[in-house]
Amino acid sequence: MGRRGLYCDHCSKCTGQCPHGVEIPTLMRSYMYAYGYRNLAAAKETFELAGMTDLPCSDCGECPVKCTMGSDVRKRIGDIARIQNVADDFIV
Repeated sequence: MGRRGLYCDHCSKCTGQCPHGVEIPTLMRSYMYAYGYRNLAAAKETFELAGMTDLPCSDCGECPVKCTMGSDVRKRIGDIARIQNVADDFIV
């Protein structure tokens, strides 16, 4: 996997672009912890901070969010959302 789109530069330009109000910068940070740093505990903790319990991205035909770093936001959120199903004792 290339580095382009892996790390969020926290520009916040994505904030407000999601019609479902998803906390994109927090989820992108969670993705970075999991896939960039391989720190699943930090990824899960950060994901939980976003307060997301379901995946609203499945309701969108095409994601309207445009990331300045080139991230495929919908795919990244789908990838990291799986972490909520991993037991804490497995991660730690």
